[in-house]
Amino acid sequence: MTKITYEIGQLVAIRNHPYFEILEGNSNKKNFSTRYVGNTITCSSDNFPLMIVKEYTQSIEKKMELNSENSTFSEISRLKTKYLCVWYDSKLGRFQEAWFYPESLVIFTGISDSIKDSELADISMFPIEVYLRTTIIERYKTIKNQARENDRFVSSSFLIKGKKTENQFEWINEKYDFKERLISKTKIKVQWFNVAKGKYSEEWLPIEFFKKTPDLMKIDWTYLDPDKKESFEKNGYRKLMEYLNNSNRNYFFKNSLSGQNLESLIFYYLANERKIILDDRVHAFDRYLEENKYKVIKYKISVNSEEIEHFHPFYAPVDLIVKSTVTDELFAVDLISGNSLISDGQIKSQMRVLSDESMQTNDEESDDVCQELSLYNGRAYIIQKLLIEKYGYKNIKAKLLVINSGLNNIIKEFDVSECPVSLSKVIG
Repeated sequence: MTKITYEIGQLVAIRNHPYFEILEGNSNKKNFSTRYVGNTITCSSDNFPLMIVKEYTQSIEKKMELNSENSTFSEISRLKTKYLCVWYDSKLGRFQEAWFYPESLVIFTGISDSIKDSELADISMFPIEVYLRTTIIERYKTIKNQARENDRFVSSSFLIKGKKTENQFEWINEKYDFKERLISKTKIKVQWFNVAKGKYSEEWLPIEFFKKTPDLMKIDWTYLDPDKKESFEKNGYRKLMEYLNNSNRNYFFKNSLSGQNLESLIFYYLANERKIILDDRVHAFDRYLEENKYKVIKYKISVNSEEIEHFHPFYAPVDLIVKSTVTDELFAVDLISGNSLISDGQIKSQMRVLSDESMQTNDEESDDVCQELSLYNGRAYIIQKLLIEKYGYKNIKAKLLVINSGLNNIIKEFDVSECPVSLSKVIG
C-alpha cells in the first residue's frame, strides 16, 4: 500500500513559501529537509499562508507513453496523490481550501500538538475554547510597512460546540491495494466571530486542526543532578529575585512578560533542532550562536540552594548553558527581551553592579534600566556561584543577553560582574 506523505492535521506550506529554506543543497522534489526562517516579508504579495492537511486522495491515472526502444505506445498506470489543504483568511472571515500534489508542498517540521479525541470524551464540558494551530505560528509574521497584512492568516480563538465520529473515514481500493481517500475520524463543530460578515460563523472541521492553549508548546523544566524534580518547592523556597528586590517590592520588572515571550520562542527553536525561527530576535540569536561558535547543551533549567547550608532557601531559572566549541568554556546565559526595557542610548556598554544606594534610585527611565539590569546581574552572579559549588560546573561564567528589535544590532551581551551586595542578601 502506498505510504502517505502528509498525515491529516500536518502543517504544510506551498513549496515556494518565502520562509522555507531547503537545506543541504537538496532539490529533490520528494526527499529534502527544510528550515523555517521567519524574517520580515518585504512585499505583501509574498505573504503565503501556512496550511493544514484536511483530506488525502489517490486515483489511478492511465496514459499512453512512447517506448523509445521499439517506437511503440503502451498504457502506463500510475497512482496520483493529492492533498486538500486548509487555511484561515481573516480578510474573508472564513476557512479557505485548495488541492495540491505532494511535490508542491513542504512540511512545517516544528512541534505542534493537537487536541486528542480522549480530551473531549465528556461533552458536558462544551463549549471549550481552542486555538487554530497555524495561528500560533502565523502571529509572529511581519510584513514591512503592511501592518494590516501581518495578521492576514491569524484567527481569534474558537469555541467547540459539538463533536461527531465519522461512520467512514478511509476508503480502500482492495483490487489494487491502495487508499483512495482519507479524512479525519473525528470532527468538531467550532464557532467564531466572522469579522468580515459581522456575525458568528460555525463549521465542522477535523479535530487535528486545533489545540487547547495558545502556547507554542509545553517545555518542562530541566533538573540537574543531584536535584529531584520539585522537591525543594515543598519546603518554602522563595524565588531568588525576591531576595534581591526585597528593598523595593513595588518595583515592576519591565522585562517580565516580554522576556517570557522571548524565552518561549528560543526554547521552541532549540526544541526543534534550530530549524524553526519565528521572528527577527530568534534569527539574531541563531547568528549569535554561529558567530561565537556556541553549542547549547541545556536550556530551561531550574536550580536551587537545597543542601547548601550557607544560602537561604531559594530557587532560580537558568535559561541556557552554552559551550564554546573552540575553547570548551561554559557560560550560563540569562535571556532578557528588553522590548520595554532598553533601547539604544539608554545604557552604557559597562554593566553597573548593584549597590545599596542604587536600589533607592528610581527617578529616571535610564535609572530603571540600570537598576533592572543590575538586579539581573546580581541574580546571574549568584547562579554562577551555585552552579560551581553545588552542581560541579567548574569555571562556568555568566552572561546577560539583551535581545531587542529596537537595538541597532538586536543583541547586547554583558559579562556578569561580581556582586557582593546581591550575594549578601542570600547568605544565611
